[in-house]
Amino acid sequence: MSTATLERPMVETNQTQLTANYVHEELEWRVNEITAADQERLGIVQTSLQEVAVQGLHRLFVLNEMQPGNNFKYNGASVAVWQTLREDPSVTTFVTGTSGNWGSSLAAAGQGVGKQVICYTPWDVPQPKRKLMTASGGEVRADCADVSQATKAAQDYAHSHPNSVFMHAYDNLWGMAGQKLVGKRLVAGIRQLRESSERPGRINLQRGGGSLEAGVASAVFASRLGGLTLADVRPEQVAGGLDPWFEGLAVAEPGRYAQAILGDKRFVQAQEVVSRVQVSRAARLMATALGRQFEPSGLAGVAACLADMDSNLEPTDYFAVLSGANVTDERFRELANAEQGAALQVVARQAARGRRRWSTRGGTESFGPRGTSNNVLNGPTRRCLVMPEISATA
Repeated sequence: MSTATLERPMVETNQTQLTANYVHEELEWRVNEITAADQERLGIVQTSLQEVAVQGLHRLFVLNEMQPGNNFKYNGASVAVWQTLREDPSVTTFVTGTSGNWGSSLAAAGQGVGKQVICYTPWDVPQPKRKLMTASGGEVRADCADVSQATKAAQDYAHSHPNSVFMHAYDNLWGMAGQKLVGKRLVAGIRQLRESSERPGRINLQRGGGSLEAGVASAVFASRLGGLTLADVRPEQVAGGLDPWFEGLAVAEPGRYAQAILGDKRFVQAQEVVSRVQVSRAARLMATALGRQFEPSGLAGVAACLADMDSNLEPTDYFAVLSGANVTDERFRELANAEQGAALQVVARQAARGRRRWSTRGGTESFGPRGTSNNVLNGPTRRCLVMPEISATA
């Protein structure tokens, strides 16, 4: 353990006003308690920025946060488990309510220290996430209507069983300090880029419960790097609220700690809304560039970057965090075809109005330089997803 370099902020009470300054100082103190050696012992992967080739004026960099659990949340889960056991070594069981990724990360962290992890989930939690929670050592109880009910069930269990601790999926200061490690790695990469090129930068971060975005925002604020805009990315609204297609991002409100930071313009300066079609574009680009399938919620930041590039005339460096890859092949095909599906809907509407007759035929989508396909990547053409090709007939 390191010796804290900051004066310990006040201990929170029921009367504590959760200002952005308070939460930021708490996160600063906590993240400075986590040494590189601690991170190595916890099994946190030290990721770094990767450039993804795009055409035009801009550059795109991603932080591929595939930690144990196949998503970014192990950063926070491992730190929260470690700190809980430092404070109370008698704890034997960690209990949580989760939609999947937090559960698999917490299960992996608990397994690493020989502790039981119980994950209450909605009954319809995606199969890859359920399997991963189990494979990581977690006990899955998938009998709740939604995440709110799962969270309540987990709290009730922890309160009624000795040596059990409830772990909130995102409203947890030690967990947020773990997510701030992502921000510190992002800041380190930006500093390195600034040594050779001074360009405006834009960080687009998807927000579900808010712990990742708040942790990164706190790290960027502490870095005092100039010329950076941090944008809060949310899925578009659909009937009934946020689009559930985005799973982990379909959270009505972030946690109370995150809210304090996300509502302060010193930390977050812009807002973006992304659609299924925009995320589809990001899915196809990342599958080509990195050879990996990502889930919709994990791609929202990249989608916002690509959308902003289309209208921004000033050369800019864009940054995003790839935060989850627990998706079935079938779901990914649905995701990657969303853009084509939207185009087909437009065609169908035109045909219904009698403006033009259209037909579709099967084809193979190719990814490569402009002129060989509609992809933004430079590089050799690479065959990928089988999709319908639209053709006009007289």
